[in-house]
Amino acid sequence: MLGAVPPWARPAVKGLSAMVNQLPSFLQEQVYIWSGWFEAIAARQLDRVTETDLARWAVNQYPKRRYPAVAIGSSNGAATHLWAALGIPWLPQTFLVPVARFPEGTRVPYRIAAGARHLDGDRVVHRGRYL
Repeated sequence: MLGAVPPWARPAVKGLSAMVNQLPSFLQEQVYIWSGWFEAIAARQLDRVTETDLARWAVNQYPKRRYPAVAIGSSNGAATHLWAALGIPWLPQTFLVPVARFPEGTRVPYRIAAGARHLDGDRVVHRGRYL
């Protein structure tokens, strides 16, 4: 769901990544733009994304066993490495959910307006179910 690469595809993705790194920078940029677009969900699917699904996905990244603690927070590289060294699972406080759309403009107000069309303030404030 979240763009994770299945284990069977990781060797191919690793090889493809090495090839992309050899491309001129303007072609690399196009690969990154389009690969991000293909990873994204359609805007019409946003109402199907729930915090429960995201939390379940994050928890399922770890083996099912008892842990000495759980870290919850932002994705700080140093802290997440510390948690890993201590054998403590880290659960993110936020998730990036890329939404596929063709650019309406490159200025920030256009991007904010494009995202706002898919939000329902009542649901966000009162029920906390939707992003």
